[in-house]
Amino acid sequence: MKRNIKRWKSTSIFTIAVILVVAVVTFGHNLLPYSINWSNSNLITTDNTWSVSAELGVRGYSGADTPVTPGQDARQTLTDSLALNVKANQTNPNTLVEGGVAEFEIANPTIAIKGSDSAHAPYINLLMDSRNLTNIRVRANIRDLDSTANNAVQQVAVQFRYTNDETGPYTNVPSAYIADATDPGTATRVTPIDVILPNITDNRIALEIRIMTVNAVGNDEWIGVDDIMVTGSPALFSTTCDPILSVTQDIPTQRRFFQIAGADGQITVDPLNFGPGLQTFSLMNSTNGSVTTPPFTSGTYNPVSATFVVNNSSMPFDAILRATNQFQGLSIRAQCACIPTPTISDDPNMFPGGLSVFDVDFDPGEVVIDHVDSGSGLQTLSVVNATNAEVEIPVFEPGTVEEVVINYTITDPSQPVDITLRATDAFHGIIIRLGCGANQNNPNKIQTKRQRFLLEK
Repeated sequence: MKRNIKRWKSTSIFTIAVILVVAVVTFGHNLLPYSINWSNSNLITTDNTWSVSAELGVRGYSGADTPVTPGQDARQTLTDSLALNVKANQTNPNTLVEGGVAEFEIANPTIAIKGSDSAHAPYINLLMDSRNLTNIRVRANIRDLDSTANNAVQQVAVQFRYTNDETGPYTNVPSAYIADATDPGTATRVTPIDVILPNITDNRIALEIRIMTVNAVGNDEWIGVDDIMVTGSPALFSTTCDPILSVTQDIPTQRRFFQIAGADGQITVDPLNFGPGLQTFSLMNSTNGSVTTPPFTSGTYNPVSATFVVNNSSMPFDAILRATNQFQGLSIRAQCACIPTPTISDDPNMFPGGLSVFDVDFDPGEVVIDHVDSGSGLQTLSVVNATNAEVEIPVFEPGTVEEVVINYTITDPSQPVDITLRATDAFHGIIIRLGCGANQNNPNKIQTKRQRFLLEK
């Protein structure tokens, strides 16, 4: 089973003999439209700690572990960093020598990035959810914050990736590149970024967009990344599924003339080299999908496959086709259940912090819960609600820190699904909801979650 959560529980990166422990945090991918201008000074309060709130869905990295030579082309610097970094509550960009990522609480507050011999390729990473959206537009104001005589060639690049496990190289966006974002002796220059990302970033549950610089030749300058806005245009994206088939016969004996099979995006009728062959195969009606029946020679004994796509995976798909030979016919109903979309929150009846002590992963028909290897372990796991679904909670030893897999099956593929689960340890708890159907027809309204990053830099 593929795990969609990236976890580091004991990764160590050593730079200049300094070891900093970066706090345990919980990250989520932000629904679009998303914007932030850093005017709220309470979003970042502690060095090297990034948390998630209604406003903040951003991470900063120093790039200390990224191999870069001074002045290297930022557009060709595509590797990621594991070195979470931010210097909180800074007040003077002219005197902060150390590079990386910083929060400046100045007259016009901003987050900022600066390269150095230890911060090779600093960047901020925007965690976006672009499902059901196209034309993903990224806007930001790149501000020169250094009014000293420093005059480095301070590049800025915009890049993206969309791997589910947050690994692998980024892709550069050439049209967003800024060759030099700073001037000497003044801190007034503002260079806007306004770019539409390639359409491969459409409809992504885990889209990452980073704005970065690299260590320059000479004395680097702080550059603000302010007034960030990421938007998209609504769109529908087709998917396929393995249909559940049910067959109704005109008379009980006639099905022996046909064999019916379903596969990913297909419904196949095979005349079995018997009788008058397949005469007609046609669509009667369909809901939430497009079905295509191919041309074929009437009376064929060859298998004939209709193909289909589901318009919106958060809603059920339902189609009825009819196959006939010269004397008999079959009605074939093909159904695909909606795909539940998860949302996770702290249990309001327990101490806050459940989101940081449970890892949760999702696959169709499965929810995987893993308590972090500390504290009291997983104590209880229960079904709060299961509408149109059967949920199986396995037997486990209270206090376990091993993964526990919950299986669920959808009872009626034509109906909405709503499942609520609760997991607790001795002090914290989380509520997990999976829903789709009539009240969940826009998955863009459902929050997703990336869980637990524990790093040592």
